[in-house]
Amino acid sequence: MGTLFSLRCPLPRRTLIFCHGMAQMGLLLGGTAWLVRHSPWMSAASWQDAWPTLAFGAGVLLLAMVGLRLLAELLMLPHHVRSQLQGFGPGSVVTRSFERRPAMHDPAEAWVNEVKPMPEDEGVIGDARVLEPRRKLTPRGDGTTREAPRRGAGN
Repeated sequence: MGTLFSLRCPLPRRTLIFCHGMAQMGLLLGGTAWLVRHSPWMSAASWQDAWPTLAFGAGVLLLAMVGLRLLAELLMLPHHVRSQLQGFGPGSVVTRSFERRPAMHDPAEAWVNEVKPMPEDEGVIGDARVLEPRRKLTPRGDGTTREAPRRGAGN
């Protein structure tokens, strides 16, 4: 029962919808059969004698159908929550037009700039951006090591 409301493995959506539909049809057929059996068409009572029982029966039938619908919505809650929490899903994909994609081989149809060869000399790569050398590990009194203090840190 604990996995019934779990977001990780809820009952499949089509199973819940099928069971809900069958239960609603069963309630509708059973309630209609009860109402017809207690109506003046199938019993010896008059309409004036039978209407309170019929009204009560119809109210109970509607209340049971609404309660079953609420139960079905409660069981569908993990599916509704999961679709809201996933964020990026298959419906969120935006595709480009085939006519103006960047891999077009016709330069007149391409919307990106032309390809320029890059020179392979040292000026392209640039210098490394290391600001200070790596700090050495200094031994502590208890046998472990710690980093040396930084320069200008006030130690």
